[in-house]
Amino acid sequence: MFDKSVTEDGSELFVVAVKDNGETVSQSLGNRIDPNKTYRMIYQVEKGGEPLAKKVDLSFTGIEVISQYLNHKCFMEGIYSDAKIEVPFNFWFRHTMKEGVIACPSS
Repeated sequence: MFDKSVTEDGSELFVVAVKDNGETVSQSLGNRIDPNKTYRMIYQVEKGGEPLAKKVDLSFTGIEVISQYLNHKCFMEGIYSDAKIEVPFNFWFRHTMKEGVIACPSS
């Protein structure tokens, strides 16, 4: 579904996804995610307030992070329109996504 980065001026990355029906979804990413970097996420699950012994260690390319973000945005647009939510989509989407995980670039 991820199409390509459309413009890059050094500080602003703008990407477009094409849905199955041909519609496009675009997103400005600023300089927060570099498609050429690797991002790593390490987390540990807690049970009953105590961390479990096993840690999860995942790595993603910048393109994978961008693609999954756009896939999720397209999915959430369907929920938004079906639920007839009365706030603007971008506000609702940011609010919904704030519970998501933020990945940091690995060194």
